[in-house]
Amino acid sequence: ENLEERNEQVKRMKEIYRRARAIIVWLGQEERTDRNAVQTMRYLCRNPYVENTLQLPADLQLDRWPALFAFMQKPYWNRSWII
Repeated sequence: ENLEERNEQVKRMKEIYRRARAIIVWLGQEERTDRNAVQTMRYLCRNPYVENTLQLPADLQLDRWPALFAFMQKPYWNRSWII
């Protein structure tokens, strides 16, 4: 693989993502806990002023955080244009 060419492509990713109408990504095989992680992210996006876990609905409290942490450990999130 040509490292110089790859570096040039990575530089373009910000503009590509910015102009995209939709983005579909492959995060790997679905894990048992992925749905809980996505539900938690949706809730947090809709309720950005939640200051601590006590303000979360009971079904989004303690049991959901390990799922969210595991989801964010997927290799996709380590790509330089995602950070």
